[in-house]
Amino acid sequence: VQGALVGWRRLSSDEDAARLDRIIVCATITQNEFSLTDIMTVLDQHHYVYTTEQLNQSLARLELAFIIQRQNLCYNYSVPLFQEILREQDIKALLTQEFKTTPQ
Repeated sequence: VQGALVGWRRLSSDEDAARLDRIIVCATITQNEFSLTDIMTVLDQHHYVYTTEQLNQSLARLELAFIIQRQNLCYNYSVPLFQEILREQDIKALLTQEFKTTPQ
């Protein structure tokens, strides 16, 4: 099962776009439901530079990959097992690493 989940980390050939995808997942994986505002708050707290278009594209990629699904103004994870497996990892460390590898 772990091997089947590897592909989610690289949904785009653009490294910056793929990094934003991973940041969104790591920042929200512990929540059952999250909003665009929740994501923007985390990005802003870490001084991550992004455009609304980049954020919308990232959310669209995650939806198309069936990782998240949108219901009205909120998102949740499509596959509970995906969320469960990632929650077993050190999400805080993964998120910190993603922000460290962000070009300044």
